[in-house]
Amino acid sequence: MKICEKEIMELEKSCRMARMYGNYIKKTPCFIERQRYQMLMLNELEHAAYLISIIRKKLDENFFRQEREFTLEELAGFNGADGKPAYIAIDGVVYDVSNNPAWGGGTHFGVVAGTDATMEFKSCHKEQVLAKLQRVGVLKNI
Repeated sequence: MKICEKEIMELEKSCRMARMYGNYIKKTPCFIERQRYQMLMLNELEHAAYLISIIRKKLDENFFRQEREFTLEELAGFNGADGKPAYIAIDGVVYDVSNNPAWGGGTHFGVVAGTDATMEFKSCHKEQVLAKLQRVGVLKNI
């Protein structure tokens, strides 16, 4: 999943809900119902503001984080075993597959995390799969 994707989807939902409540406020003749919709709309807008602060923080952290360079030896330490993250390299780019259910236990159909999986990946996956993975660095040219 891309950075902030979950939060952005939730933000879009809050904005839709706030618009919907705004429309209800315009159309509702009953003062008490309008107040209820105003409160619901305010709650959605406060939630949206909270999500924006989370997104900003995550983007700032990601923007200022320098991309890490991994040797193959260093990459081997990220094999998903003993609570370690599971990373794989594809075409020189290192991706985190730790939270991908298909990589449970640091393996995926015989491919082991902590390795350069370029050949295995290209034999059975399309590039769109990479868009769903978080990029964590690059392989060093040695």
